[in-house]
Order: sequence, then C-alpha cells, then structure tokens
Amino acid sequence: MDSEKIINPPSGYAIFALFLILLGVSIAALALEQVAMGVLCGVINFVLVLPGLVIVNPNESKVLTLFGKYVGTVKQDGFFWVNPFTVKKKVSLRAFNLNGQQLKVNDKVGNPIEIAAVIVWQIKQMRFVRLKIICNT
Repeated sequence: MDSEKIINPPSGYAIFALFLILLGVSIAALALEQVAMGVLCGVINFVLVLPGLVIVNPNESKVLTLFGKYVGTVKQDGFFWVNPFTVKKKVSLRAFNLNGQQLKVNDKVGNPIEIAAVIVWQIKQMRFVRLKIICNT
C-alpha cells in the first residue's frame, strides 16, 4: 500500500441519537426490573456505540489503526463514528515553521555577510508519520 487511504465515515450525530435511545431503553428496562435487557443495552451502548464517536478538529486528521494495521485516515473535520475497536491518533495538518539563527560569515574577499534560514514543512502522508511513532514507542 503506497498511498494513504482517506475514509469518509458516517456522521456521528445519528449514532449519538442511537446512543441516547439505547441509554433510555437501558434505563427503562432497569426501572421495569428487566435486568438482563437493561445490562445488555448498556453494554452494547458503552462498548460498541460510544467509543466509536470521534471529533476531528479543523487542521487535524485522525489516523485509524486496527490491531496495529493501518485502516485509513479521516481528514474531513466534523463529528463521525468509526469502528470502536480502532485506535484513533491525532495528526496535525498545519504548516510548521523552523527559524534558524542568523549567522555572520565572510565571503571569499572578506566582506561580512549575514545569513539565516526559514524552513516551512507540512506532513503529507499521515499514515507514515503515525505508524513510525507507534512502532518506536
């Protein structure tokens, strides 16, 4: 796989509504003394529905890995639902600046010259950066 895989997950608002409905069903079932159904709805709610909700802020992306294997990258900002078993790592999309110090040097004739460097860089392949960090930690 040479390029990153950009995924477009479903909206998190509908899944959050499902979370609230399942939470209500779980509370109602426990109130009506149907413990098995209440616990089952609660486990489904807090193990499968809630951990999959993810917020992607502007100028960020989320790199998704499932059991150490790269699944995809979410670049679009918003509220989404992804596989709850994936590890979601944040990677910044903004441009970074590195300002070098000003140095005084002399040219061949002996004239003083002041030089400096400004380096601007931005991450293009989010999957490589995050996977290297995951492997090295």
